[in-house]
Amino acid sequence: MIGPSAVERLENAQIERIQFPVRNPFVCAVLNHKGASTKTSVTLGIGSAFAKYRRAPRVLAIDADIAFGNLGERVLNPPPQGFRELLAREQKSSVQAATDLGNYVGFTRERLNVLGGENSADESVAGMTPGELHALLEFARRWYDIILIDCTNDLRSPLVEEAVKASDAVVIAAALRADSTLGAGNTLDFLESRGYDKLIRNAIVVLSDIYDARDKTARKKLESKFRGMVHTVRAIGYDKHIATAGALDLDRTSRASQLAFTEIAASLAELFSTSSDQAGHFDAGAAR
Repeated sequence: MIGPSAVERLENAQIERIQFPVRNPFVCAVLNHKGASTKTSVTLGIGSAFAKYRRAPRVLAIDADIAFGNLGERVLNPPPQGFRELLAREQKSSVQAATDLGNYVGFTRERLNVLGGENSADESVAGMTPGELHALLEFARRWYDIILIDCTNDLRSPLVEEAVKASDAVVIAAALRADSTLGAGNTLDFLESRGYDKLIRNAIVVLSDIYDARDKTARKKLESKFRGMVHTVRAIGYDKHIATAGALDLDRTSRASQLAFTEIAASLAELFSTSSDQAGHFDAGAAR
């Protein structure tokens, strides 16, 4: 009888790590100050991997955008209502049953729950505020073990500051093109300038070839550049399903992409033991 291959053994080990118990709700911000940097695809891919392999898939992705976030539109079952309806419900009477969550969250095939952002074209309707994100995280910590935040592009936004301040880890997503990878470097500089040294040490950089460049030399140079700065660098090759930027279905991505998202989720799972009730990694003294 032929046993599992080396790749299968590695994948099984990563799945075991994904299933590690979570001491406290684990929050991870997905960042890059450039648009079209694959933040949303990476958020959905990692979240779907967590939801697929964890025995109790209590995983939520939040669209924290000050403009037109589309996280809620990129799942097979979009959220029936928005985050403001959820907050209004919480003010009247707290959600008491998991079945009530379906009135406010969308979900993927793997049962990753998704809370959409504000995408109204009405100029009088403001995007998500830091206070609203704080309230959403307070709510999410009651119901979910793992919370991913798909962050707006403007790193100087108080909304990003709120997201990063609450996070136990960060993932920096970048497309394999010059402006996006420059944005990844600038994002690391931003975190350093704000005193988030621990988050940088544990950060994961994800380089996605969504434009089918297939430039292995450039990819290796970028991997080498970031590897000396962060905990993990993972490249994801061109994947037609991801490149369409439609509803992401993990089972429809390539085998290589599935392995990559599993590996990234497993790397984050190694940090579960460091999560806290209120992450608060911000060092005010270092930022002065």
